[in-house]
Amino acid sequence: MLSIFVSLSVIFALSVFLFPGPESGLSARLRPIKQETVKTTQQKQTSSLDALAAQAGMSVRQLVSYMVLFSTGGAALAWVATGNIFLFTLGFLLGGLVPRYFAGRHAARRLAMLESQLDGVLNGISSALRAGASLGQAVSGAASEATGIIQEVLLEADRLIRLGAPAAEALTQIAAQTGSQDLASVAVAAQVQSRAGGNLAEAIDSATFTIRERRTFRARLNALTAQGKMSGKIATALPVMFLVPVLLINPQYMEPMIGNPVGRILATICVGMMGFGWVIVRRITTFEE
Repeated sequence: MLSIFVSLSVIFALSVFLFPGPESGLSARLRPIKQETVKTTQQKQTSSLDALAAQAGMSVRQLVSYMVLFSTGGAALAWVATGNIFLFTLGFLLGGLVPRYFAGRHAARRLAMLESQLDGVLNGISSALRAGASLGQAVSGAASEATGIIQEVLLEADRLIRLGAPAAEALTQIAAQTGSQDLASVAVAAQVQSRAGGNLAEAIDSATFTIRERRTFRARLNALTAQGKMSGKIATALPVMFLVPVLLINPQYMEPMIGNPVGRILATICVGMMGFGWVIVRRITTFEE
């Protein structure tokens, strides 16, 4: 029964990963608008999984395939090591969370890299605007000179503009898809200028100054809260780091906890308390902008 379950899950995950279909690629990840339709600033992501996959630089199908593989692997490992249905279910659930965790970490790194390159790009766009170029031409020029992740984003914005989307709406679109607050502030400045008029170059310079100040403040805050964040991670990981070796070396030692209904209830309460404590530590050490 277990072998059939594992085989079907692996076949499904591999088929999704190897044949991602037409939704894969940068265009699908950034959800480009059609030529005749432009999404407004009020539109939100229809799915948190879609947003996470887009920000991590992968398709949703690839992320789902990883989740299936890790869920199957966690369940199979728990069953082979202990033969307990409670741990089998727990391994299946926790295994599916592993790809989401690493996708979130990868998305955060990509976002940090993008925002670290944003200063120079905005200076180039501002200079092009002062030279008489339109916002669309300035974005196109910046895309041709940029490198790395910021180039992917600007190329997508340039493609949307060439399809007929207003430049301000194109910037709003990619800011929403990448989750960058810094890029969103620039998009808001462009939206205001396109509707009310004004000097867009000065507005972008002001947004660039704000971005630099915010980055400085964020770095100081991270330095002040680094110890608290690490303490929370260690306190949450220690029980798991001790429990897993014991389960693998001597499963009978944990039998009163996982084989007895009262033990399972106590284990569930302990896991809930650990999760609650981790959330509290994160809330204390995380600054919501």
